[in-house]
Amino acid sequence: MDQNRKDNIRLLLDIISKLAIVVVGIWGVWQYSDIKTKEYQKPLWETQIRIYIEVADLVSRLTNEITIAKWEADKIRFYELYWGSMILIEDNAVETAMVNFGNHLYDFDKIKNPEQKEEVRKKLRKYAHELSYALRDSINRGIESHKPSMRLRTDLK
Repeated sequence: MDQNRKDNIRLLLDIISKLAIVVVGIWGVWQYSDIKTKEYQKPLWETQIRIYIEVADLVSRLTNEITIAKWEADKIRFYELYWGSMILIEDNAVETAMVNFGNHLYDFDKIKNPEQKEEVRKKLRKYAHELSYALRDSINRGIESHKPSMRLRTDLK
């Protein structure tokens, strides 16, 4: 092999090795940035899940509780979250479901007639289910965004 060809091969290998170093460096910075972003978001994500679970439990009790004292306490806590923490963490679908449930909870609370109250309770349960599903779907969307960026292939046998 002549000297010129050897020099060209060395130059090509030199370029490829430097390019590989650059690519690995960019990949490392990207991974580091991705990890740091997820670490930064983790406390908000954990808070969101904790509050969503509390809201789901409150909604369940508010549509099924028969003890007035417990129901009133849960209603107060629901409105604390409704006007407080939920505003900071809810997405649009959860917000809509919270408003629908909150409006029907308000209507339910004002009714004194037991027969009428039971009819409105059925509607309230429908909105409770919609809210619970919105909470679940929001959590699932959050899980998707918090999965590791590098995924293992699962189609291999």
